[in-house]
Amino acid sequence: KMKPPGMYTAVIRSWETSKQVENHEYPITVNPFAPEILKNTVHRKLITSGNEAVLSFIYAPEGSKLVTETSLEMIRGVCLSWFKNDTSIQKEFGSPLPRNLIAVSMSEKNFSVGEYCQEFSPSGQLEIPDNDSFSYQKLSQNVQATYYTEGGVRYLAGICYYPVINGKYEDLLNDQAVIVEADMKAEPYPLQNREVSSNMIDNKKYGRDCKTAGKRVVVECSGENDTIRRHWEWDINSRMYVSTKCEECLIDGFTYKWIDQKEVTMNLISTLVNGITEYLDSGPKKYHMDHGYKMLKIPRMFKILENASDFKALESTKGDQRISLTLAPEGFKRVNPKSLEFIREMLLSLFTHYPDIQKELEAPFPRNTIAVSFSEFNFQVGKSCQKFSPALGSKTGFLTYQKLSPNIQATYYNEKEECFLAGVCYYPVLIGKAKCFENDRAAIHLARASSEPFPLQDREKSYKKVMYKGYGRYCSIAKKRVTLDCSGKYVRHLEYDHFWNTYIRTPCEECLVDSVTYKWKGPKEEASTSSADSTSGVQQTIRETPILSGSDLSKKVVELNLPEQVEEVMPSLNTATLDSEDLEESEAAEDSGERALSPLSSVGSLLNDYDQFEDASSDFESDIDAEVIG
Repeated sequence: KMKPPGMYTAVIRSWETSKQVENHEYPITVNPFAPEILKNTVHRKLITSGNEAVLSFIYAPEGSKLVTETSLEMIRGVCLSWFKNDTSIQKEFGSPLPRNLIAVSMSEKNFSVGEYCQEFSPSGQLEIPDNDSFSYQKLSQNVQATYYTEGGVRYLAGICYYPVINGKYEDLLNDQAVIVEADMKAEPYPLQNREVSSNMIDNKKYGRDCKTAGKRVVVECSGENDTIRRHWEWDINSRMYVSTKCEECLIDGFTYKWIDQKEVTMNLISTLVNGITEYLDSGPKKYHMDHGYKMLKIPRMFKILENASDFKALESTKGDQRISLTLAPEGFKRVNPKSLEFIREMLLSLFTHYPDIQKELEAPFPRNTIAVSFSEFNFQVGKSCQKFSPALGSKTGFLTYQKLSPNIQATYYNEKEECFLAGVCYYPVLIGKAKCFENDRAAIHLARASSEPFPLQDREKSYKKVMYKGYGRYCSIAKKRVTLDCSGKYVRHLEYDHFWNTYIRTPCEECLVDSVTYKWKGPKEEASTSSADSTSGVQQTIRETPILSGSDLSKKVVELNLPEQVEEVMPSLNTATLDSEDLEESEAAEDSGERALSPLSSVGSLLNDYDQFEDASSDFESDIDAEVIG
């Protein structure tokens, strides 16, 4: 049904009120314009292609001669070119158009004509979403464009041409030019790579918004490989198309890169899903880190190692190998790049005394890195990511392993009833898994801080104690090796709360007593003491130790000598160290009277004072984080 001609003037702005702006374009408006000629409308004809109406004619009464034959011939030629690939529509223009034709509406590809001559809509779309909109622009006195904006992109939906009542031939050329330009400027709908659009393939032209020109322009491609890009526009004075240079459009031609909106949407969805997955995954990870993992006689085989294809050790000018990388095949991109950057930056802070290693760590790790291993002082990496060995001296000991987090495994070297941290292997976080970088950082630092120096030395003279006011020991109450913060008046356990992501200090009577009764036994002195103990009964001494309650040493040794089995559980961290420290503490208790520090008889008053003590120690955890590898 046609809208009564008299209603156009009530809802549509007058055609003559629009004025051109400085860049020779009319403004874009929210309402269409309607010339006076539409008042003569009596009926309308729709022409379909498939199931969509793509062309419409509006007629004045039969026999009317309101328009010129030359303007009708011009628009007939435009329509033949516009619908050149549709033979059924081509037949409509086999003969001259009637003189009572007063409006011709042509839809762009993937659009259809609407109820009125200025209305167009996306093909097959019955309702327009609230966020989408239509706008209109007068291109000349006789041509109007309808735009459809979707997702922030403005598309040409269609063109409406009003044949002239009387006019010059030059004006018809201008009308034809603005229609052709509007088509060439248009973004293809749906949005696609402009380099493969029909306009680019057929005409070597495309449209873009040029900031230099202050408007949307047609860019013409020429030269070898279409590398020359220039504005292509109609000169109203010379009645010719002219090409003009534009540095902005030339550079854009070289730097343009198509970004698939569907891919962007999928990436956004993937990012949201990964974020939710990471959040859900972080809870179990932190829980297990707070409760600890068991010691094993063989390393855990992390699933990511199934992709291993290469192993690379970084050489040091000091003659040893301190860092190694395990690599997956080229193109492996399941690892989160932030995880690789996290461990690289951590190694940079640890190996400050190794300029050659620092240089190796300047560049980011390859995306196909699936394991990063680094050794402790006086150890070096082995032939696989979990293996480490002493850099000097005999290698008569054996290795044990402990998982510190879902992404970290520590390797310990056991020798002469002592357990030393040999190295750490970090398995980068996979995309979509919980990163928990601060938790992993704390786990690595505390494992290093709680370890014994290798070779074994007096802890009072150790680097950790002298430089950072801390040391490590096995605590039978905690049933694991702990880091002791001795920067305050009394020693306290330094631990990390993985749920709240914060360091905490907790008092411990055993470690307090040990701090005042400790006495270093050198290798020679230990040998003579052991000989004397063999005649006086060491076992009795161990049982009578008032604070420490270690396990049976012989049982542990037998246990450690059992054949290796997959995932066979060892006792908690540093079993060998536990037994040797029991002996050491027993001997220290017997010799406590010789120490200048408070005797055991005063331990009770010390503990009473300790219970009332409010911690005022310095930020030892920050010193732990800053500790470097020698």
